[in-house]
Amino acid sequence: MSQIAKSSNLSVVLITRDHSDFILECLESIQREFSQTVPVFIVDVGSKDETLSIIEDFTEENFLTAKVISTKRELTPLDAFRVLIGHIETDYISVISGDDFFLNGYGALVNQISTERSGNVLVQFAHAVVDHQSKKIGERVPRWTSNPKLDRKKILYSNPGATAGSLLPWKILVEKCLDDKDFNTMIEDYYFSCKLISSVTFKTVKDEVVAYRHHPNNLMKNTSQVEYVLSLGICVRLAWNIAKNPIEKLTTLFLFFRWGRKVPMTCLPAMIRGFFKQTI
Repeated sequence: MSQIAKSSNLSVVLITRDHSDFILECLESIQREFSQTVPVFIVDVGSKDETLSIIEDFTEENFLTAKVISTKRELTPLDAFRVLIGHIETDYISVISGDDFFLNGYGALVNQISTERSGNVLVQFAHAVVDHQSKKIGERVPRWTSNPKLDRKKILYSNPGATAGSLLPWKILVEKCLDDKDFNTMIEDYYFSCKLISSVTFKTVKDEVVAYRHHPNNLMKNTSQVEYVLSLGICVRLAWNIAKNPIEKLTTLFLFFRWGRKVPMTCLPAMIRGFFKQTI
């Protein structure tokens, strides 16, 4: 049992949609890793399966103190974070998706970091990649260096992070990433990285304390979905915007080939359209 003590500087955010096959394992990991004093916010993005009822039953039967918010299905992950503006008062949020879950020791680590820091660091942890049955099939280690120049270059080439399990500076996130409600993208982790690179310290923790689920029903990573491909183009533009010189700007265009090779020809115009879409 690795349950942590009371933390006044940390909230847990769970975002889910159609995760009825996995949500119970996620909820159990939250209950195991965090004490009842840590605020938990659950945003269900219009689930059509049994996800919401499983959440309601679990929170009632296990006395998990959580605020559950049900939203419209068409909301993106970025929208889901915006729903929480005005609800969260802590400096940090610990983020998890309904198809992922925390491993033993996660709670103690984020409690220590959130206690020591004053809301100015973005932390990502190593992930055990699991399949539909929660069997480990791989691993993923984030590649932040805590060197802003090197980290910016990593962003220009790819996406060195992931939202799952991340410890995010909530107040800075609201100010830098969530204030423009007219701007949207389905790929929130890349957006956060680009927008926060000059505002916070990026930190990698190589402890494998988060399970990231790889499964075919991951709706937010469907390269045949026009909205997702449009977001890929937006990400290239975000990288272009943070490039500091002509060479770095040319480097960002490599992302068109890196990401575009998996996109059907019929969707490529959406990716190009995303690049020319106004980004903040």
